[in-house]
Amino acid sequence: MTAHQHEQVIGGIMREIEAEPAAREMFRSALTHRSWVNESLDRSGLDFPETNERLEYLGDSVLGLVIAKQLYNELPQADEGELTKAKAGLVCTAILARHARRLELGPALLLGHGEELSGGRERISLLADTMEAVIGAVFITCGFTAAEKFILKYWETEIEREIKEPGQQDYKSLLQEFCHKRKKAPPVYRIEQETGPDHERQYVMAVLISGRIYGQGRGRTKKQAAQDAAAEALSKLKKEEA
Repeated sequence: MTAHQHEQVIGGIMREIEAEPAAREMFRSALTHRSWVNESLDRSGLDFPETNERLEYLGDSVLGLVIAKQLYNELPQADEGELTKAKAGLVCTAILARHARRLELGPALLLGHGEELSGGRERISLLADTMEAVIGAVFITCGFTAAEKFILKYWETEIEREIKEPGQQDYKSLLQEFCHKRKKAPPVYRIEQETGPDHERQYVMAVLISGRIYGQGRGRTKKQAAQDAAAEALSKLKKEEA
């Protein structure tokens, strides 16, 4: 990552949403991981932007509201359970990471050296968090209408697919099929971590193929965490083939 990439990506997003120049600092925060700030604290006398964690929290809520509203309008016959399932598929880590890559957020992120060495710029969960932070920054600087327009632009294809073919974004099935066709061992899922109280449980799930971890995912349910892990594994396997 270079300072030029960092500023270039911020500039591109700001032009896209027609943000005022004063918004730049908010987007710098959206592209600042806590590992970078932690490693920079000993550089006394320098000012650092806030990390993207608070913006990530906000962006998650804004994204959920926009997608829920769109599905409510587009699927008038769907009941609460169907809408909830459709929404979960559209706000998953895999899709967030996909759009983060489209915006080239990985190379633009201020990231600590240790996180960089461990492949943080390509980690699906980190990319997803950054995309949520950017959505939060759009909302804070330009309001809900701008955030809604921004989200629907990037989620247009997934929303249309969900409306036409509900439940088809099943990464576990796609991974299973991929491994079968390539004569690989079937994927095995393993819970790596459980955090939070019972009513706000968070799961981290790993997917292994022939004993090697190919992906990790997180979610409020084991099913969602497994789906995210499968999406990351599928992406990694396809890159290996390229």
